[in-house]
Amino acid sequence: MKQDMIVILDLGSTQNTVIARMIRDLGVYSEIHPHDITGQELKALPNVKGIILNGGENRVVDGQAVEVRPEIYQLGLPVISVDYPQSRCAVKYQELPDQEILKTFLFEECKAEANWNMKNFIADQVELVRRQVGDKKVLLALSGGVDSSVVAALLIRAVGQQLVCVHVNHGLMRKNESESVVKVFRDELHANLVYVDASERFLGKLAGVSDPEQKRKIIGGEFIRVFEEEARKLEGIDFLGQGTIYPDIIESGTKTAKMVKSHHNVGGLPEDLKFALVEPLKQLFKDEVRACGVELGLPHDMVYRQPFPGPGLGVRCLGAITRDRLEAVRESDAILREEFAKAGLDKKVWQYFTVVPDFKSVGMKNNARVFEYMVILRAINTVDAMTASVEKVDWEVLEKITNRILAEVPGVNRVCYDMSPKPPATIEFEYLTGFTSLFQPPHTVAYQLYVEEGMPSLSALAGSQGYNTTAFHPYKSSGWNRVLAYQYLEFDRQMYEEDVPNPYMIRNYISDKSDYEMIYQTTQAEDSSFFFNVTMQNHSGYAQGWRNLDRSIQLPDHLKTADRTAEQFLALMRESDQALEELISYYSQCDEPTLVVFFGDHQPPLNNAFYEALYGKKLSERTTQEVLQQYAVPFFLWANYDIEERQDVVISPNYLGALTAQTAGLPLTGYMEFLLQMYEVLPAITPVGFVTGDGQFLSKSELSEEQKEWLWNYEVLNYCGMVDLFDEARPMFFAQESLS
Repeated sequence: MKQDMIVILDLGSTQNTVIARMIRDLGVYSEIHPHDITGQELKALPNVKGIILNGGENRVVDGQAVEVRPEIYQLGLPVISVDYPQSRCAVKYQELPDQEILKTFLFEECKAEANWNMKNFIADQVELVRRQVGDKKVLLALSGGVDSSVVAALLIRAVGQQLVCVHVNHGLMRKNESESVVKVFRDELHANLVYVDASERFLGKLAGVSDPEQKRKIIGGEFIRVFEEEARKLEGIDFLGQGTIYPDIIESGTKTAKMVKSHHNVGGLPEDLKFALVEPLKQLFKDEVRACGVELGLPHDMVYRQPFPGPGLGVRCLGAITRDRLEAVRESDAILREEFAKAGLDKKVWQYFTVVPDFKSVGMKNNARVFEYMVILRAINTVDAMTASVEKVDWEVLEKITNRILAEVPGVNRVCYDMSPKPPATIEFEYLTGFTSLFQPPHTVAYQLYVEEGMPSLSALAGSQGYNTTAFHPYKSSGWNRVLAYQYLEFDRQMYEEDVPNPYMIRNYISDKSDYEMIYQTTQAEDSSFFFNVTMQNHSGYAQGWRNLDRSIQLPDHLKTADRTAEQFLALMRESDQALEELISYYSQCDEPTLVVFFGDHQPPLNNAFYEALYGKKLSERTTQEVLQQYAVPFFLWANYDIEERQDVVISPNYLGALTAQTAGLPLTGYMEFLLQMYEVLPAITPVGFVTGDGQFLSKSELSEEQKEWLWNYEVLNYCGMVDLFDEARPMFFAQESLS
């Protein structure tokens, strides 16, 4: 590599990639290396102009603080340190320096040239690939995704016809996607392209399979088999091209940061197919990969294509895949993408797609009643992929998309726009049943799809022990199928806003104070009560006026400027605190043993700018721990009698119902006993990973075999309890039968 380089030595920082990106944005190449790199190894790196010692919270490994080797200071290179007080360099910073300080270090002290750009990078990689490959052949699985397309274009420029691209069409691609791959690579770039139409093979394997995880496994496994078959037909292949990019390498872990994921691109090939890897993009971040693709002349829509799951449309055709619904997904998705591009939304919205569920509804079409499928539109933005906000699409655009889908897509009579910023009622469903949304398809509503008569629940258990069971939601009864859901979860009684006489309103919602007064009145008249309550006072946005709300909270100017609605949210929280204090005071004076379980169920809809002002950093710069801390919600179990006291408990809501039953002294079902045992192994299950019993946060691939076995058993029990509660499984959920 001819570009100048700044080396970042990782001494436990969680911001290595942040500083690496800052340096590259200034036109200088940077790489992250482990703290214990030797002086000789550093000298062997090309064009190193300076070193940054980047310390941080993970600098203690196995009880020992990690240090750089002493010879690092003797190489004659400029060295600065960040959050590393023990360093021997003259210039030390307590926190990440700003861009101006970095400029001074790069260009005045290190004398680096701003020669990092895609034109130079491509020239370097072409030379390196030619030197590595010689006159041998390279095999590449070309999916049409951004990484594989860019690496294909780069390898074509480097070795031309020595590259053999294999594109497998599994029949689940978006409209004209395979045709676009063939057009660009075979017709325009004159690639040596093997096109395999395996549509019938894949659809045959998927026939009748409705479980989403099973569909993923079939698609992934079959792809490997097809690619293997094509590889065996080819002769003289010595190299395998892969779209490995720099975040893949970083996420595989360093000596001071645990692995986020084990990286592989085309994994699962038999051992006798031994290839040396060619990975020309492994130094690039994702946006640099796109810039490289543009420099190589790839079409804009290929380089900036929407994120697309490996199993393709198979996960957007809910339930067992049928050809008519698959075509409906494909055609409606094409219309959505076309109209979003016309409206300029393709550059604004993070992800947008269509889904076709496996049920029909009655509607009118051409002045006649028809029984056809619906199409669900989804358009979301996100910073961290843990939560999503719904894009507020102009009505005219939605109307045009709807009219086109109804006119052009056969078998569809209804179009819906998914307005849910997160799966609604998810937390209360997990609390009441002990099941988890982790095993459910994205964006599904459990109360609408999974709750059926006889479903096991905490309320059913309490009712079987003689408790009067009440579900109270002080809002409209029409939301999210609650009336049927609460009935099927075996609540004796349901109460909604119309059941609250003369409520005290705050803004447009029944206040927590009035809510709790209904609880007092109801439980006073009963010998034993199980009362489940979802409060409404603090819901929705915070620009609805200040009716009955004290406007005395004043935020600092920088926070108020970031989001002027935050003061209303905090004022509401103060009202909630006061009402909760009154509730605890009331039951403290009751003679009857009383257990109160209190927990939050989602985050307030405040602007991202508010959180960035609050944290003093970009949300994209947060550590995993900081992300989890932001999305954690408070909870407590309080009783007016003696219970075991514990603090700083980490728990996800799927366990909380079983903990409630145990604390209340209810007889536990076998399933609840399983949950409490599993809690010791994996005390928190989140959409992005797992907290283990020893406090680590791991991805699924990082779990031990024992932990994976627990998770597999949990998935089986979720399937039994939510989907197929056959006779042999019933004792596990309704009687004191435990796993042995």
